[in-house]
Amino acid sequence: MLEEIFKILEDDDVIDLGIIEWSTPIPYFGNFNNAKIATVGINPSNREFTDSNNEVLKNNRFHTLESLNLNNWKEISENHLSKILDACNQYFENNPYSQWFNKLEFLLSDTSYSYYFPLSNVCHLDLIPFATLKKWSNLSIKNQKNLLNKCADILGDIINESKLEYIILNGTTVISTFEKVSNISLDKNLQETWQLNRINDSHVLGYSFTGAFNKIGNVELNREIKLIGFNHNIQSSFGITKDVMLNIKNWINTQIK
Repeated sequence: MLEEIFKILEDDDVIDLGIIEWSTPIPYFGNFNNAKIATVGINPSNREFTDSNNEVLKNNRFHTLESLNLNNWKEISENHLSKILDACNQYFENNPYSQWFNKLEFLLSDTSYSYYFPLSNVCHLDLIPFATLKKWSNLSIKNQKNLLNKCADILGDIINESKLEYIILNGTTVISTFEKVSNISLDKNLQETWQLNRINDSHVLGYSFTGAFNKIGNVELNREIKLIGFNHNIQSSFGITKDVMLNIKNWINTQIK
């Protein structure tokens, strides 16, 4: 799978789409071969490679051109690919971006699934395996579309190599984008206990999403996989209370069981 991802980098136009060109693509986060559940996002955060001052992390989570002693990605070898995949598989054992992942881990805490040892049966996937200099929402619509078009088939290939049974979609943007690349429409249901209260009664309603898919981009999957999701972005939606988190957690628990 990784060879196919690096072929995308051979296209010089990809760099112009806003990716961090010195960072490795990330096909998955965690123990991929053991995972039965995957959480899904849009693309890796730049915080996987840089700190809040945009300085390269001293304690690398993933490899870079510099850490692999490469001048460019055309020099990459099988040994380099092996090192990159090792970093992906060992992500939650080494230096995970806990501030982001632990909120999702909490939602799974009543199940028999976890990103972390000793279970290590949850991984994370992104629709696009490349970190970008800007946040996804700050990229142009054109660049977003081009990146999705280039990467949709890659995600399908990755899922076909997995043992995944469930995929969890976190937030409206992820849900709507996943529906587009898989050409499905999920069942949407109001969850009254997920409401986020705002000043002046401009509340944000909570919705759950369920369904299944068997194709991503042009790739036919070798099985049907169940989807569950929620419209609130757990990491960034303002006003998510402990009670709302607990209610989402309980709902996920019933869906997985």
